[in-house]
Amino acid sequence: EVGWTDEEIVAANPEVIYAVHVSSVSEEEAIALYTENPALQSVDAVKNDRIYPVVYSLAYAPGVRTIDTVKLYLETLYGITAE
Repeated sequence: EVGWTDEEIVAANPEVIYAVHVSSVSEEEAIALYTENPALQSVDAVKNDRIYPVVYSLAYAPGVRTIDTVKLYLETLYGITAE
């Protein structure tokens, strides 16, 4: 099975969600899958606007972009801006 069900997301109640998407889907569309879903309105990440779009290639196959992926997670999780 790929992905989580709405019920699993609600039960886990994550503080942060990474909306992994392909390049043909805009960042706004990826975020809207969570923010516009009535079933997820009680989830902390949704309530606190901590849903971050991530292009599929950075999340699953960063390769030469590994440093970009690490910087993204440092900034979004911990507020650390790496040079």
